[in-house]
Amino acid sequence: MRISTLARTLSLTALLSATTPFSAAALPEFLVEFTTEYPSTIGTRLESCDVCHDGLPPRRNPYGTDFNLAGRRFEQIESFDSDDDGFDNITEILALTFPGDDRDNPNAMPPTATATEVPTATPTPADTATPTHTRTPAATATIAPGPCYGDCNGDDTVAINELIISVRIALGEASVDSCSLIDDNGDGQASINELVRAVNRALLGCPMP
Repeated sequence: MRISTLARTLSLTALLSATTPFSAAALPEFLVEFTTEYPSTIGTRLESCDVCHDGLPPRRNPYGTDFNLAGRRFEQIESFDSDDDGFDNITEILALTFPGDDRDNPNAMPPTATATEVPTATPTPADTATPTHTRTPAATATIAPGPCYGDCNGDDTVAINELIISVRIALGEASVDSCSLIDDNGDGQASINELVRAVNRALLGCPMP
């Protein structure tokens, strides 16, 4: 799914209101671009500023540094192994591991149940030639499950005025009770990552109830 420039601009404008105290380096614009480029990361551990930053922005990790040097184009560094852990960036992203953290890679992930031990027919040459980096159509059409983050009035959509309410909660100018679905972790606040999730719901839509 491709997001129109107008929709992205309107949503980001709501977040970047003139009174926000967040530093420019901490703005979630590039995280929105990351999840738009890789929709399968929405609602996962990779929907976080930690993808490009080591701790709080503006301090970048190796992936964030490569992204910046590549003209801030994610596709240009997919073949890089930014954190030198033996896995290129796109492999880590598809495996939902952080491409800028050498301690976090597909080998370090907990094993998951697979069907590999179930007796099957002997693999043919075609079974062993599957490309590892091919993007499937499903990855571009999936709306991640989960709440409709930022939906203040319960109509299963996130409007610009609801994004503004969420920003005011983040600034301490409004109570979280005015839009409880922005507070995903229940800490009574609206964090940068929670604002980004609300923007993604505004751009990509909410799961069907």
